[in-house]
Amino acid sequence: MSNTEKNATDGVQTGGVGSSALTGFPKVEGFPPIPEGFPVLSFPDMLQDDGQAVPKEGTAPKNVKFFEGVTRLNKGETGYAWNEFGGDKMAAPDGDRSFITRIIEHESKKNGVRIKLVERLTREADGYGSISWRLDIGAVARRKPPKNPFDVAWHPFILDKVRDVVANGMTVAAASKALADELGVSFSTIRANLWVADKWARGESTSFLPNRSMIKPIFELLCELGKKDKALESLAAYCKEVKKPSEYVLAVLGEHKV
Repeated sequence: MSNTEKNATDGVQTGGVGSSALTGFPKVEGFPPIPEGFPVLSFPDMLQDDGQAVPKEGTAPKNVKFFEGVTRLNKGETGYAWNEFGGDKMAAPDGDRSFITRIIEHESKKNGVRIKLVERLTREADGYGSISWRLDIGAVARRKPPKNPFDVAWHPFILDKVRDVVANGMTVAAASKALADELGVSFSTIRANLWVADKWARGESTSFLPNRSMIKPIFELLCELGKKDKALESLAAYCKEVKKPSEYVLAVLGEHKV
């Protein structure tokens, strides 16, 4: 690694979930100039209409709101902060000064909030120091992985895995993962088919259904495996739970006079 590359990464300490190293700050005190059109907001500006200081889930992170400032330290405070930031082993030289950059990031899956705190502690030659800091608060842009369109050619593969779950004791999770790998599709695309089939085989109620083209084939396989009564019990319970039962389920029940 060249001296230029080393200086670009020295003095950076990261922490928290999803943290990543930055390339350091320019050799001037504080942060780079704020881009034009990127406003600095006060706390009231960050509140939603309901008064909660939490960005709405799904908001694009390009409009991140932030606070920033500089905290001056005396010699004692500088020494304490220097050790807290990691000490000399984390420091990088900057002329007759030295600095440490600490980065803390966190993303909450529960409410979609993303927080990033960047602190640069600079220690002068006389022992005094300062912390330049910036707090970014935004929202995680959540995108669900796309599901593959259901293909009727998957029927025999799904039924094979239903048999493994119902008759051979394979777990739904293991069977779903194996099937997803075999078909080259996402786990969520086919898991529901196996999960519901397992419920039907146990006579347990569920308002979820497999793909509509799989309802009758799965039921017929369960009949073959000796689970007919349990499956009919589950389908009847499903019809009582939902306001508008699937016509495919009603057709199966009608054929068996339930």
